[in-house]
Amino acid sequence: MWVTAEEVHGFEEEEEEDGDGGDDDDDEEEEEEEEEEEEEEEEEEEEEEEEEEEEEEEEEEEEEEEEEEEEEEEEEEEEEEEEEEEEEEEEEEEGYNGVL
Repeated sequence: MWVTAEEVHGFEEEEEEDGDGGDDDDDEEEEEEEEEEEEEEEEEEEEEEEEEEEEEEEEEEEEEEEEEEEEEEEEEEEEEEEEEEEEEEEEEEEGYNGVL
């Protein structure tokens, strides 16, 4: 013959059951754990997205700097070429003046 908790302890156990054989406290704990895990995953995803954005911004800045440097180099080369052309023209003029 089976003995119930009420008979042994003199009271009836008060556990709310949700149909899965466990009490609701366990389910609440599981839900809380799942929510915490989801929050952690979301935070990690946000951090990864932020890192990716920062990396993209850094890459863009580097590209802009490289473009600026290239433009400066091109300008310097153009200036040097112009100076050389001017010098050549001056030398030619001096040469003609000396011949005349």
